[in-house]
Amino acid sequence: MDRPYRLGLKYDTMKAQSAVLHKCDRSRIPSDAVIIKTEIRSTYHSISRIEEQQVEYITYRTREGRLITAFYPMKGAAEAVVREKLKEDLKAARCEGITPILKNFHGTYVSVDMLVSLAFNKYMMNTPVYCDMSPVEHVCCMAHVRAKFQKALERGGEERSRRFINWIGKLYKFEEDYKKEQLSPAEIKRRRNSAITTSLIGDLWQELSRLQDESIPKGDLMQKALNYFMHTWDCVMAYRHDGRYEIDNSVVERFIRLLTVERKNSLFFGSHKGVETSAVYHTFIATCRMRVLSFCEFLKKYITAILDGRTDYENLTPALLG
Repeated sequence: MDRPYRLGLKYDTMKAQSAVLHKCDRSRIPSDAVIIKTEIRSTYHSISRIEEQQVEYITYRTREGRLITAFYPMKGAAEAVVREKLKEDLKAARCEGITPILKNFHGTYVSVDMLVSLAFNKYMMNTPVYCDMSPVEHVCCMAHVRAKFQKALERGGEERSRRFINWIGKLYKFEEDYKKEQLSPAEIKRRRNSAITTSLIGDLWQELSRLQDESIPKGDLMQKALNYFMHTWDCVMAYRHDGRYEIDNSVVERFIRLLTVERKNSLFFGSHKGVETSAVYHTFIATCRMRVLSFCEFLKKYITAILDGRTDYENLTPALLG
């Protein structure tokens, strides 16, 4: 199918970390020729390999009887690293402009770059790999609740669903107002627990409890909506516990596709620890995507910071390191 509106347009969405320019030898152009234009035609190439860097350490005894294990570089090569004062040597080398040798991350034989590559392939590219998070508060999605009552109204003809939809709509209106006023998380939490909001939620709970009476006739779709809301009530209303929480997880769901694909590709995570590890990585990935940051670049900075001994984890977030 012809698409004339695309004529003359160029779609250049590929990005590369480095570029190699092959210059044209103009001396081979006939001297009497006239150059009309010059252009760059690109070919993207990816290189992937595992390189082993071997460093020769020598252990020797001094005249005083002290044992020293050290690496002394050849002239113009990488820095010397004495195990007894590794960090000091690294700092000195950086000040002198010497390129340091690669360090392996604690407890591994791989460099920071390789760790980032492994994490990227596993959690961003969803490459199957068969193989400690802090306690979290579960917050369920109000949009799912509303959708079930909407379905009961439209497909089941349940007019009583309209009351729940209206109540939930008012809660969403409150949230819109908070965003327009650019309120702080503390103020948002206060308003979510104010008398007017609490009264509205009280009416909602009272009607939900009343309709649980089996003697009240209702269709299957309405019953499913009521059961879902009743069983998830505490988690749905948990958004009132913190002003940073959202009333629904619509934004989150747009960013968990990678996690869903990984779960499907891997078939299983191997252990509960594997699930927690995956959740941590995908939290970082989603945060970087929301802030339009490079996950790889952030992860390099994060792991390097940990390797340098930093423990101020609250300052090692994508917002501050990205």
